[in-house]
Amino acid sequence: MNAVKNNPGGIDYVTFVGEGEPTLCKSLGYLIRETKLRTKLPVAVITNGSLLYMKDVRNDLKDADVVLPSFDADDEETFKKINRAHGEIDFNKMVEGLKVFSKIRNGQLWVEVMLVKGINDAEKHLKGIAGILKEVNPVRVYVNVPIRPPAEKWVEIPDEESLVKAHEILHSYVISGYEEGEFHIDDPDKLYDEIIKICERHPMREEQIKELAKKFGFSEEEMILKVQNNPAVKIIEYHGKRFFLVKTKEE
Repeated sequence: MNAVKNNPGGIDYVTFVGEGEPTLCKSLGYLIRETKLRTKLPVAVITNGSLLYMKDVRNDLKDADVVLPSFDADDEETFKKINRAHGEIDFNKMVEGLKVFSKIRNGQLWVEVMLVKGINDAEKHLKGIAGILKEVNPVRVYVNVPIRPPAEKWVEIPDEESLVKAHEILHSYVISGYEEGEFHIDDPDKLYDEIIKICERHPMREEQIKELAKKFGFSEEEMILKVQNNPAVKIIEYHGKRFFLVKTKEE
């Protein structure tokens, strides 16, 4: 709540979006209710949607002002190829859970569709997704593309023609650029450590690190050199940009 008090008028939503899947948190419903009691800000939850078939998960989420689940496929094979879901996650059960949730929700339902070239960007798949979403009736549909280095080398961003087609079929907002906005830094004096913490959660683009260094009075090139010399950090070249991320324990 300190963040809310210290940023009057500067926060749009209080968003639950953990490093993992937020609906795995048993106390998520309680956290949403308590947040709504303590602030007038709207509450949002970003989820992969895989557990919406569970009644308790739907009940936890129904009072959020916005719930944004992912929905990237119109069949089991495509769903598994894109999402590499846990073996116990059944596509049809997930779809049914999304449909049920759409009927009991008290807030808005937005949906994000991640498109991957040659996997789910063909007209057949887009119309299949649109057919399912017609029954869900989301307030908004966002089309996203893999702008960060993916887990598989074969993953590519769809071409412009496919994105235009997706927008027409899904009546969507298209998110095709790199994310904007600033990272929250707790201790600017320890900027290097803060950057490493961010890289543990998701890849950072080289220009993002340079922007932070410049903002807090550090040498841009020295900061880049320090980060890339960290043995725990690996650099990935993706679509002409350099991304920095901390290696997993298995690497």
